[in-house]
Amino acid sequence: MTIKKVVQTSDPLLHTASRLVVDFHSPEVLETVSDLINTMREENLIGMAAPQIGKSLQIFVTEIRKTKYRNPQEIDILRVFVNPQIINCSKEVISGFEGCGSLREPALFVKITRPKKITVNGYNQLGESFSLDAEGLLSRVIQHEIDHLQGIVCIEKQEEIITEEEYLKMINQQL
Repeated sequence: MTIKKVVQTSDPLLHTASRLVVDFHSPEVLETVSDLINTMREENLIGMAAPQIGKSLQIFVTEIRKTKYRNPQEIDILRVFVNPQIINCSKEVISGFEGCGSLREPALFVKITRPKKITVNGYNQLGESFSLDAEGLLSRVIQHEIDHLQGIVCIEKQEEIITEEEYLKMINQQL
């Protein structure tokens, strides 16, 4: 089990579009998927993209679960996305605060408005194609991670920035 150091926003890799995966069974792809899952869980995140662990590959993972920052109101299984593309977005949008493993020095949360629902096409780690309709937190996380694959960091889209302390106070008041 390998835990990778999370690349921070000052690294140029996070501002560069990732390359498409061609060989789903290559050691680099298999290792990247495993490292993403392990690092995401270790870092208490619900999504993580390959550039965040220093890999310029169009791969990300999600697992909506209870964390330090998230209440288990919405949960979703572990998912692997390879070469994902959003093919449809709702006109309805929703604003919300997002954290990011690459915004940890210091830990910041940013408010971003995103489409409420999306449809994403992609492949799993075995190279099998899929289409997924997502809404709520899963939709937000998928959009956030696809931004990473396109070289966009959430702070570039922010409408408001708050500290970790302010975020934790806000979510504790909502409970």
